[in-house]
Amino acid sequence: MTATRIVRHLRLRGRHADGIRQAVPLLEDALRTASLPDAEGGRIVVVRRLALGAIDPRAAPQRLALALERGVARLGAMCTHATDNAALSAPVVWFASALEAHTLLAERLAAGESVDAWFWPLAVDV
Repeated sequence: MTATRIVRHLRLRGRHADGIRQAVPLLEDALRTASLPDAEGGRIVVVRRLALGAIDPRAAPQRLALALERGVARLGAMCTHATDNAALSAPVVWFASALEAHTLLAERLAAGESVDAWFWPLAVDV
């Protein structure tokens, strides 16, 4: 099973526009090749923010893939299930599956509960 990785917001800063433009395909390659714990049984993992530091646009995508892997691993200990009260401020939230994400959202809406948490629009297209 191939994991789907979606980046909804990407902020790159640099001294030169050319370097930033060169970093985008590098990051795309790195996202495709990084070994991230997201394909496990259809689980959805939503990352609020992942700072990668300086990106050398001349570097191999594997180097950036390793930085992605390390960054996600650091956040892994703080990964919180969406139903946990700590999810509102957690840097990483998970759902067991897309079905669970949709079901929990529907339950919250039916109960008149808030769905304003940062992770809902990332986990389910709302």
